[in-house]
Amino acid sequence: MAIANNSEKAHDFLQAKDSLSSQTGREVTAEEIIEKLNITPEKYQTYLNAAAAARSSLSLNDGSVFITDDNEEYNIISEIPDTSQEDFLVQLENDERLKQLTDYLQQLNEKKRLVMTLYYYENLTFKEIGSILNVSESRVCQIHSQILNDLREKLSKYENF
Repeated sequence: MAIANNSEKAHDFLQAKDSLSSQTGREVTAEEIIEKLNITPEKYQTYLNAAAAARSSLSLNDGSVFITDDNEEYNIISEIPDTSQEDFLVQLENDERLKQLTDYLQQLNEKKRLVMTLYYYENLTFKEIGSILNVSESRVCQIHSQILNDLREKLSKYENF
């Protein structure tokens, strides 16, 4: 039963990947496959493991290993992503996003930057930060919330670009 289940997972994974690639005309992301299969990221990992197991069970020397689906033939081995390497474009996007966030945080005034530093790097509470800055705990919370909202807005604009 577990073999059939893994086989079905491998098939479902490849079918979702192929379908999305056909629709978008590009290599699809893990998030898109997760959404298409309507599964959690943890469950997605089991699909990847099943596809990897299917790949390893095939003879790598037999270049004629094809699966026919809707009269289309393809080499299953070439369809399984190499999860050990992060996609170059994803890495580039992450680097750009990190640069944008870093630039934003560096442009904050000293008090706001200090709130973020003390909270996230020194692990101080809002009350402790308020004592250091001679402001109320609620004011520190407001500053923190304002910065997070600004960051969310910037990221949202970046994601929708």
